[in-house]
Amino acid sequence: MKKTAASIGVISIAILAPSVAAAQSGQSLRLFSEPGYSGDSYRADRSIENLDRVRFNDAARSLIAEGRWEVCLDAGYSGGCRVVQGRISDMGDWNGSLSSARYLGPGDWGDAGGGSGGGSGSWAGGGSGGQAQGQGQGQGAYRVDFEPQVIGGVYDSSFGRMTIERWDRDGAAARYDGLSDDGSDAGRVDGILEVYDGDGSATLRGHWYQGTADQRCSAERNGTYYWGAVTLVFDRARDTFQGYWDYCDPGEAPESAWHGQRTGRDPAIAAAVDAQVAAGGGGSGGARQGGQTARLVLFDDNNFGGRSISLDRDTSSLHTQALDFGDSTYSLAAEGRWSICEHVDYGGECRTVEGDRADLRDFGGTISSVRYLGPGASSQVLAGGGRPGEGRARGGDRGGQSGAVESAAERAARVAAEEAERRVHDRIREGIGRIF
Repeated sequence: MKKTAASIGVISIAILAPSVAAAQSGQSLRLFSEPGYSGDSYRADRSIENLDRVRFNDAARSLIAEGRWEVCLDAGYSGGCRVVQGRISDMGDWNGSLSSARYLGPGDWGDAGGGSGGGSGSWAGGGSGGQAQGQGQGQGAYRVDFEPQVIGGVYDSSFGRMTIERWDRDGAAARYDGLSDDGSDAGRVDGILEVYDGDGSATLRGHWYQGTADQRCSAERNGTYYWGAVTLVFDRARDTFQGYWDYCDPGEAPESAWHGQRTGRDPAIAAAVDAQVAAGGGGSGGARQGGQTARLVLFDDNNFGGRSISLDRDTSSLHTQALDFGDSTYSLAAEGRWSICEHVDYGGECRTVEGDRADLRDFGGTISSVRYLGPGASSQVLAGGGRPGEGRARGGDRGGQSGAVESAAERAARVAAEEAERRVHDRIREGIGRIF
């Protein structure tokens, strides 16, 4: 990046194919001992409970996944797990840590991109290390579960033309052309996406990556030593954004400003996304496989009692103002198989559940994010054959929390959380104002 005519590069997704690809036909997982798909490798075409058996335990540092796979820190699919698909060139904080992996089903975004060159995959876990979330080159399917009209948006930005290539409930990514004639300062950005209910703004918080820049970082991330932190705040209409960036890990103050104005939409991406929306596919919301509709109802008391909330899609944070259900689940009813995790962005320890769980025991009161994995057992509670719990009438299935009775303690906690969220956004805006 350059501090003056800055050059933050392409958002962390290589250009997507304009056609809508069919679901993956194969299933395989290739693990590599070095970042960038190099070093020794091991290929699996079925679940493997212990990588020590194939002498690849705690060895993987990059991977290529065809289909959706769950990779775990310990043998037996335990110790903390993440769902991956596509190409992950650097596993970051999970480098040299995998001990088991299992196949979950076809990928959400088409094939993993077989050619050389860079695509990105979905590294569905917490933390910033190795997080390359998005579509890879050769992929034509998009997640369209959230504001699909934003995907393909073109912005005139501080670092040249910037094109949004991913925008969903779990994150966003884009590519930018840079300002140099030779394209040497082009790059990519990706990160998590936070929507602020107060004014409808959306904050992309993550990293930028380039092949070269004015400053080299001491550690490699996502296959390059030229990267840094970035925060971009989009207005409600997604017509403009303002933000700031830094080299490597954030320092005392941001390096410089980064802003943009929407000028149009990439026609190839727009055509693919609009066709996918018209066909009613592509997102993780309301997933239906094998005749089963994905649904997960969480309860804040044992035996399906107390307040409840109903979900039909991957949810990266239950702590948002709209959901207000973080660290509150003590029982659940599930249609299909779900991964429930103790931290937001599917981080920390994750466990797979299906059917009815009247008592989550030691995992109760810890769940912060959930992800749908595929078809599984059905819920008797949701079918009307189970015990709904005496406290169910207090909240019901809370899509909009209609009829919920809020205690004084609950209201105080909610107000405190809303105030904390407001202060965070105020600080972001103050920081942007100082830069400009």
